[in-house]
Amino acid sequence: MRIILSLLAGMLAQAVFAQSGNFYLYNYTVNLANTEAQNQAILQDSLGQMFFANTRGVMMYDGSQWALIHTKSTPYSLALGPQGLVMVGCQNHFGYLKRDIFGQYSYQIIAQPENQAPIRQIFTIDNWVYFYSEKTLFQVNPENFQIKQEWKAPENQPFGGIFALKGQLYLLVAQKGWHRVKSSRLEFFPSQAEWQEALLLAAMPLNDDRILLGLDDNSLWEFDGQNFKSYALSNAAYLTDNLLTGGIDFSEKYFVLATLSGGCIVVEKANGHIHQTINSQTGLPDNEIISLARDQHGGLWIGHAKGVSRADLALPIRNFSNYPGLRGNINAVLKTDSTLYVATGEGVFYLAKVDKMEQLVTLIKQEQREVQVVERNIQTTLQVLSNPFQSEPKEGPSESLDKDESLSKKEKRRLERQKRRDERRNPNIAAEETPASPQTQRPDTLQVKETTTVAAPIKTQTTTQIVRQPSEPDPAPSNPLIDIPFLYNPIEGIKVKALQLLPFQETILVATAQGLYEIQNLRQARLVQGGIYVYSLAISERFPNVIYLATNQGVKALRKDTDRNWLTFLEIQDLQEPIYAVAEKEARLWLAGSNHAFAVEIDPQGQVGQKRVYDFPNNYAETPLICTYQNQLIFALSTGFYQPDEDRKKLELATSQQVFFNPQTGIVYRQPGFFWTRPPGKAWRNLNGGSEGLEESARFLAFFGQIRDIYVDKQNNFWVVADEKIYRIQNEAYVARETFFRAEIRGAFLRGQRMPMGGMILPANARALRFELSATHYLKENDWEFQYRLEGLDKEWSEWNKNRDLPFPTLPGGKYRLRVKARNIFGQESAETVLEFRIRKSFLETPWAYVLFLLLMAFVTFGIIRWRTYRLAQANARLEKRVAEKTEALQTQQSELESAFEEISSQKEQIQQQNLQLQQSNAELEVKVEERTAKLKSTLLQLLQTNKELDTFIYRASHDLRGPISRLIGLVQLIRIDPDKQAIQNHLRLLEFTAQKMDNMLEKLTNIHVIHSDPLQYEKVCLRDFLEEIRKSLSFLPSFKDVYLIIPPNYPEFVFTDRILLGIILQNLLENSIHYRDPSPDVFSVIKLEMKADDNFIELKITDNGIGISPEVKERVFDMFFRGTERSQGNGLGLYLVKKATEKLNGRIYFRSDEKNLTSFSVILPHAQAREKPVLENAMA
Repeated sequence: MRIILSLLAGMLAQAVFAQSGNFYLYNYTVNLANTEAQNQAILQDSLGQMFFANTRGVMMYDGSQWALIHTKSTPYSLALGPQGLVMVGCQNHFGYLKRDIFGQYSYQIIAQPENQAPIRQIFTIDNWVYFYSEKTLFQVNPENFQIKQEWKAPENQPFGGIFALKGQLYLLVAQKGWHRVKSSRLEFFPSQAEWQEALLLAAMPLNDDRILLGLDDNSLWEFDGQNFKSYALSNAAYLTDNLLTGGIDFSEKYFVLATLSGGCIVVEKANGHIHQTINSQTGLPDNEIISLARDQHGGLWIGHAKGVSRADLALPIRNFSNYPGLRGNINAVLKTDSTLYVATGEGVFYLAKVDKMEQLVTLIKQEQREVQVVERNIQTTLQVLSNPFQSEPKEGPSESLDKDESLSKKEKRRLERQKRRDERRNPNIAAEETPASPQTQRPDTLQVKETTTVAAPIKTQTTTQIVRQPSEPDPAPSNPLIDIPFLYNPIEGIKVKALQLLPFQETILVATAQGLYEIQNLRQARLVQGGIYVYSLAISERFPNVIYLATNQGVKALRKDTDRNWLTFLEIQDLQEPIYAVAEKEARLWLAGSNHAFAVEIDPQGQVGQKRVYDFPNNYAETPLICTYQNQLIFALSTGFYQPDEDRKKLELATSQQVFFNPQTGIVYRQPGFFWTRPPGKAWRNLNGGSEGLEESARFLAFFGQIRDIYVDKQNNFWVVADEKIYRIQNEAYVARETFFRAEIRGAFLRGQRMPMGGMILPANARALRFELSATHYLKENDWEFQYRLEGLDKEWSEWNKNRDLPFPTLPGGKYRLRVKARNIFGQESAETVLEFRIRKSFLETPWAYVLFLLLMAFVTFGIIRWRTYRLAQANARLEKRVAEKTEALQTQQSELESAFEEISSQKEQIQQQNLQLQQSNAELEVKVEERTAKLKSTLLQLLQTNKELDTFIYRASHDLRGPISRLIGLVQLIRIDPDKQAIQNHLRLLEFTAQKMDNMLEKLTNIHVIHSDPLQYEKVCLRDFLEEIRKSLSFLPSFKDVYLIIPPNYPEFVFTDRILLGIILQNLLENSIHYRDPSPDVFSVIKLEMKADDNFIELKITDNGIGISPEVKERVFDMFFRGTERSQGNGLGLYLVKKATEKLNGRIYFRSDEKNLTSFSVILPHAQAREKPVLENAMA
């Protein structure tokens, strides 16, 4: 029951403002080692970077990466000091963060006092920095980081809080009350019971003159510098139930309060009205709020027990997914004048107030039971995994222990607070528990330290008053019967998967997985048409009161008569594939199936006429949409936008519209008049126009990932289904001009080593230079893009991309300027960030190196020329001498060679002639030997195969014929014995069936003889008559009525081939598909016969969805008398005849069978034209 009350309290906080939706919330995942989830403080510095006081140090996040800055002890507070320094207060010391030339931060300690409490708050006033703990207040000079003064709390009288108003600090001292902090003294306010034992938890300015204080008793007080008065919260019981832990000033209109167990609440300053609650019911991972902060962009950073989240209060996007009651994956959304409808995988739901509190309690109990089941399963699984050898999971503690601990956390904190209040009220309690020096009287002075500790008198001021407004009684507890929250209620009558919501006249039509439903009276539904899967709906513009249904069984149109009854208007069912979309255009009804588009003529009376089929460009199944753009039909497939080509009867790419197609985001086309798409690199837009005033709101669609539905209501609010959630984009939303973000170069690395950022000078031959980029903005930061230009290397800017690492493998020496820009999801560009650096030139890149190189080249060239001249003179002399000697010898040899040449020439001619003759003889002999060898091998193989087939044929033929003959004899004997006429008729039918099987067997045997013996007879075959003969012959088969034979009409009119062999091939392939059909009742058996022919070939293709061919028997399917399965009714000769007939026609056959049991046989035969008949006959012979 405690769990129910806790959940109920979180829901009741959203009572009045629930239907306005929840803030856009993003929960961060910190992938950083040695850190914990809890963060005591959050701060944004002047550069836009976020800092978090984590248990293990200060975490930093710049929009790209997380980093941890070690602080030697746990930090508790952060503040922005002079010159943009980040001041840090830790467990037993305080300091600041220093950024070095490398862009890295380190923690610098200012002071580390002994016996000091954690620094809880830091203030910067008049260029002084104040560090506050419950024991001491330190004043530090930020120029030299020296402690100017320090105020110590009296023993057993710790400070209970501090705040600043109009430049003045106020301290709360236990058992004394408030004090003003002056230059060297503390001015004491009159002691009041409300403050002597209080602990300040939050201080939030209401304006320049007033501040709001939150105490540990969950009360709120206004203070104007003189007087206190209570502040009335619209639902004060929410703080009492969930315990106040802190708060911040958020804007001129709002402040935010944090609680221990109820998340945080956004409160209007003017009237104390709770504007919004952010807790686990709205998407926050945990309800225990530890810290809060506001960034420059209006984002609320929330530190909770499980990490960090950011809520954007200024963003005109609200989340409507977190209200209780919604179940299933979200598919569609519809907003009427007063009601929000949501279609999910478990039905249709509407958002409304609870009429009775029992409904909410029942819902919470149901969710609690489901959570307990899941937790038990998780616990059992973890126990089994922890000991895999244990047969049964050990009994562990109840799964409700964690919940009880979570709920008891609030009670523990309440007890802790009460104990602290008791200690502050009576110091002797603490003295009894912890021995300390006795102190029985209140001291008259507080200790103030200015370089050394001195005593300062306390000045009393008598004008301060604490007033509780008499006209405002104590806030009463929240009344559940008045503060009734909103939740999602199911539409009665629909408990199936809902796909589309379409308003039609006074009702709402719902397309579901089990039919069409109609929601009447906005709350109940009735089934209009069942037994079908309705993929989409479309309202007829041509016929009044008619709605089209795209279903798994084709298309159905229903008309609503004057009595609100639905009547069938037309049906189109012979399409052989599911229909996903339907659209009207003039007198045609266009349909989009999984593999084809259809255009069906519809006359004015609604009669179905001619139908045309258009092939999809791809062979795989699609889930298409039909859209209208500029009065043209567009088919949206997975590869782009297409339009029907009337001449080619297929869909062709719509090139002019392809610029709008983006495969990553897809399109949304459900609401009439809206065709949403996001062109690459641009914002979402409605291609159908009619979106005046919506362009600015449409820019916010970039926030979402995979968008499933977009609905624009009458007030121009966008309702978006994306990422399994429901969002609303407020009407008249606009993208403000962004001025607070910038691109940052967060680091430079050379060979993996970080380099200084200011005046960076790199050595010569710098390699593996890399820059890390970031943008200090926290709105969909992972989708930001960057652009750069390296002056000195690039002439143009780079393309926009999301890569945040900028590598330069090699750069020559010189001066460079790296310019970087960032672009957010709205397309807004930041100002340029410039980094100048220089790479030293190597000696080879200097002018002296070029001079020396030229001199060296000249010297080497001169030396080579001189050396070659000398060598050439020596070579010429030697050459002249050798030439003279050779000339004389050559003259002598010339005469000898001339005579020998004549003799050799004569012999050469004789040898060449003889060689030629031998080569010719050898070639002729080799050809003859190869021909005879091949002929002998072929003859031998044919003989072996024929002998094998003959043995098989004799055995199987005798066996297959003996069986029917034996059955004939037995049936005849039964007829003689049994005189009953009905029995005789049954026996005669069996006789007929057996005789037909024998006739079929004999026909197959005759076909074997025809194939082997009869010569080829080519003739002109009319395919239309020929295919009709084949169909009639197959109609006598018992299973023919159970299959659907498809023969596309695009086959050739005539072919020239052997008519008998072609009939054997087609007859047996079709019989094989019929015999091996899938007998399952949920499988629709289809056989598709396709024929094509050109001047050279005839191609046949038969495809079926039967039982398929297993890989084990694929090698034997063409064997004689082979049957693939025992359930086969054939004789095992069909595919054998097909192969033999194909081989005799010099064709080839192959087949394919995949895991989806789609089997196709393809036969390719030579096509003999009439003029080529004699040649082909001779070739075949």
